[in-house]
Order: sequence, then structure tokens, then C-alpha cells
Amino acid sequence: MELTSVLVLLHVLRFCYGEMYCLTCFAVVSPRHCKSIRRCDEGQVCYTEQYRSITGETLFNVGCGIASRCSTKQVNPLKQRFLGSKRYVYNKDTTTCTECCSTDACNRNGCGSLDYPQNRGPVCFDCQQTLDPGLCRSVSVCREDGVCQTYMKSEFGDKIFTLACAPNFVCDSFHGQTSTERCNQCCKTDLCNKDSCVTYRGPYGFQAKAESDQGPGILIFKNVTTNVGAGYDPDTGYFTAKRNGLFVFTWSMQSYKESILSVLKVNGEEKGHANTLYQVLANDTVTSYASDTATSFAVLRLISGDNVNIELINGTARKINTIFTGWAQYSTDLETLPAFYIQCPANCFPLMDPTTNNGGAADVENNALVLQDGFYIAFNQVGGKSTIEPVWLDSMWYTQYNYTVGAYGIIRLSTSAIHPCNIYFGYYLEWKFTTLPSAIPLDFKMNCSNRIQEYYPNTTVVFNAPLDGLYGFRVGISATIQDTLVALVVNSLEMIQIKLDGDYRPGSFPSPDNVIASPILQLKQNDEVSLFLLNGNVTSAMFTGWLISEL
Repeated sequence: MELTSVLVLLHVLRFCYGEMYCLTCFAVVSPRHCKSIRRCDEGQVCYTEQYRSITGETLFNVGCGIASRCSTKQVNPLKQRFLGSKRYVYNKDTTTCTECCSTDACNRNGCGSLDYPQNRGPVCFDCQQTLDPGLCRSVSVCREDGVCQTYMKSEFGDKIFTLACAPNFVCDSFHGQTSTERCNQCCKTDLCNKDSCVTYRGPYGFQAKAESDQGPGILIFKNVTTNVGAGYDPDTGYFTAKRNGLFVFTWSMQSYKESILSVLKVNGEEKGHANTLYQVLANDTVTSYASDTATSFAVLRLISGDNVNIELINGTARKINTIFTGWAQYSTDLETLPAFYIQCPANCFPLMDPTTNNGGAADVENNALVLQDGFYIAFNQVGGKSTIEPVWLDSMWYTQYNYTVGAYGIIRLSTSAIHPCNIYFGYYLEWKFTTLPSAIPLDFKMNCSNRIQEYYPNTTVVFNAPLDGLYGFRVGISATIQDTLVALVVNSLEMIQIKLDGDYRPGSFPSPDNVIASPILQLKQNDEVSLFLLNGNVTSAMFTGWLISEL
């Protein structure tokens, strides 16, 4: 029975844990002083083993091992030798603690030992010379003002990599400059430099949701649904670009009976914000919903090694609608892909100093966008609330900016000869849809140009994936009942929940609450996507999907 349990556990772990690095040392005075690291085999976890030597000193062994070695705190060392690493050497010393964990270098403070200092720089791979950064087995903890650096130079036809901690200024002049002969890249999160200067040309797309309520500071979105390209780190909350490109990020924050402010940062510099609103007048009249969700966006041109994260400035972000998503927009020619993004602290008129203006999308002097024909995702922020709309635009389209806009952005979606149609619409509008639990019926429309091509009335499967790919969605829900709950479902498997609180104050007509979510999902051909009402009512719903990249 015991052997069967171990085999089942290993089978589960093989799917739960992917590539993982663990500190690996023997007879160290504290795990955090271990300077060696290794990539674990499939299904292994990080372990810490505390023991008392024959001289009475407390020492530690750390490394990779199978989870069954941590099934009990008092461990038979002979059994440890049988189940654990072959490098484990049995002796008669007393083992006082064995502990396992399953994230990168998490055994640095196992068995109650001290963690790294709070005021420190990142933990970096540290190798003077290697032909493959992924094989580096040494680490260092940087000073507080340090970064992780990867430097590559070509010599005699060999690409030689140097990985180390470095001061910030070392990367300021040459950060992101890459060629086949030389590369110098820096990053600021733990163990981030193993993939730097190694070109990743595949697609990017991630969706991560908060696992718990969180206060001010860097927000950690632990519950990851999608992570194509492995750019998002659920342990640190950072997305790290592994190549240059145009990236789109959206995030949503939910608050309860307070106003909160969150910002998106790139390498520590603010590039966007989202704020909820809760107001109580002097006579205790509430002028806003108790629960409020704010969604925002950023369209950014990043270089390899850039780090993106969400930081909460004040208040508490509630877990239910707190989500972080992003994707890289594919293009065969990055320089000509139309993309534009501007933040406007007061107003956007006149149009000045955009954060992103790619492919000649904006004519700043004439305060206008002049675009190529095609589908675009258009983002608009007014009063802390954002809209995200796929729209067909042509070269004759011209806009004057509304001075009330707080931020605005667009990016052109890609199409291919194999699959020229890449955008899908679904609409539902009916006062108080209340059937519980039930799929919300929508009128489904598919657009391949500026004309509607197909129409399916009252369908409950709002999207059927035409091919394997990475897809973006925009889901807008309105409700008038408190605690309305809607789920986005793929093949009967729930992906995210959307919570709404309708305005039902006595003496007034109910006013709908509106929430927008922007899921990013990896789908197989013929996967079915639906919206399910789990509680409350829905007064209107809108669903939009688009193909980001074929997989």
C-alpha cells in the first residue's frame, strides 16, 4: 500500500511541477548560505533536512528529492538514503526535521531556518563561463541595488555566456542590445538570468488570478490558468519578456467599501493605473457600489529582459476579480505594426508624449490616428473605468481625442493566409436573465472584415475554437442583484469567475453594475467556450474573442 501511494504521488507531481530549481548543498550551517543549485528531475520537489552532528552542531542538507521523504518530521536516515538522492550519505547523526516545497529555491529557509535578508537584490545565476546558461549551477545574492546580468560574446564560433550579479549602471548603456556576436541583458527578479540572451521567438500569453486578498505592495497572482512562453512568474508576480516586441497587458482590481489604486510598472517605472471608487457623502449617503472593480490596460514596446508587474498603492485588493493578463502581438515586421498608447493625467488634448507610437499609428501634430485597414483592439479609460473593444478600422479613419479620456490605446490584430478570420462576437441583451445555473444564451456573430458573415441566434456555446491557438477574450457583464456570479467555462471546466454587485438602494430603480474581464486562454481545436450564470441575474452580456497566435 505504501509503495502504491508513493507511485500515485509521483504521478501527480509529474503534472503539478514543471522545471524547478532547488538549492543543493550538504552539511551547511544554514540553507540560505548554500551557493549551489540544480534543476530537479520531473516529479521532484525541493527538500530541507535538518540534523544534529556528532559534535552537537545543527547542520542542513538541501536539494531535490521525491515528496515521500517529507511524509514525517522524524525520519529514519536509512529510509532517507533509500528514497532520496543517491548523493545522500547515511550516518548515525540525528535528523530533527525534513521539509519539502515546490517553487524555485524555496528550500532556502526550510525547517524554520532564517530566510534571505528582506533588503537585498535578486538571487542570480553566477557562472564565469558557460556555453549553456541553463546548465549554470551556482547562485549569488546581489546587493540591494544590484541586478542579474547575462553577457554573451562570440569567440572562435562559440557563444560564451557570463552570468552574475551586477550594479545597475553596468546595464544602463547597453541593456537589450543583442546580436549574433554580442548580448548584454539585465533583469531584477530571482533566478531571471538563466534565459537572458537566449532568443525566444514563440508566442506569449498569460492569465493569472489572485489566490487571496492582498494589501499594498507587489501583487502576486498565484492562480495561473495560461502561461504560454513561461514569461509570468507566479512566485514573484513579475512578467519577464524574453524577446523584443509589442505587448498588451490588462489587469482588474476589486475593492469593497473603499477606493484603491493600482499601477502597472515596467522596470520599476509606472506605465498605467487602475482605481476603484467608493464615496460616502456627509449625510452618510452612499453614491457608489460597495464592491467595485476597475480594469485598465497598457500597450507597450518591451525589450528582452524587461520586467512588468502590478503594484497596489493603497487599500485591499479582493481576490475574486483581481486578475492580471498579457500577450505579445505577433507581427512579421515589428517596426510597421500599428500600435499606440498614451496616459493622460488631465486630458488627451492636445495629443502629446505617447508612451507607445509604433508603425506610424499616430499623427501627433494633427492629433489623429492614421491606420492601416484591419481589426484593432481599442482601449479607452474614463474616470478610472476602461473599455476594451475589437473594432474594424480603415485608412480613412480619423479621430480627435476627447479631453475626458484618461488613457487610450490601440493595436492591430494579425491575420494569416491560412486563417484570415480571427475575431468573434457574441451579444446578449434581455432584462433579468435568472435561470440558475444555466449557460447564458447569446446571439453569436463572426466577423472576418467590417461585415457580419454568420449569425447564430440564441446559442449557448459562445465560441468554438477553429484551431489550436492562443486566444484573447473580452467579457462584459451587467447585473442588478448583489453577488451576481458568472463563470467563463471551457468544455465544462471553469476558467474564471466574474462577480458583480448591482445597485439596489431603497427608493430608486435598480442600476446595473458593469464588470469587464479580459481572459487569455490556450485552446485546442473545437474547444467550446460558454458563459454560465451561477448566481443573481444578468441584464446584459457581451463576449468578444480573437486569435492571438496559432500554436
